[in-house]
Amino acid sequence: MRRLLLFSILISFNSFGEWKFHSSSLRGDTFHLHADTITKDERYVYYWYLKSYLIPNKYGDFSAKVKVKGDCSNNKLKYLTYVWYKEPMGKGLGERSDKASEWEYPTAASVGAEMLIEVCKS
Repeated sequence: MRRLLLFSILISFNSFGEWKFHSSSLRGDTFHLHADTITKDERYVYYWYLKSYLIPNKYGDFSAKVKVKGDCSNNKLKYLTYVWYKEPMGKGLGERSDKASEWEYPTAASVGAEMLIEVCKS
């Protein structure tokens, strides 16, 4: 069942849009936003981003897709869902976690802060 859910996630991302390059980190990792996933309610904005690692992380992952809940008024965000991949750009089967993080305040001019600003303007 879990693999079917992950397969459904992969199909949905590829079927209604594409990842748009957002920025690169100093380590060479790339970040991409999926504009078709941006939604808003009265208080929050929700979106998915993809991080592709230049060098695999300590778990051997080459990329991750992350669902974010952002608070535009208070410049904070919470990570709701992670899906890690052993291949770059979210390819292949992923391993998913729906354990949400605590609210975080991204550092000014960081990738997280810049993505939140961009999404809040959309």
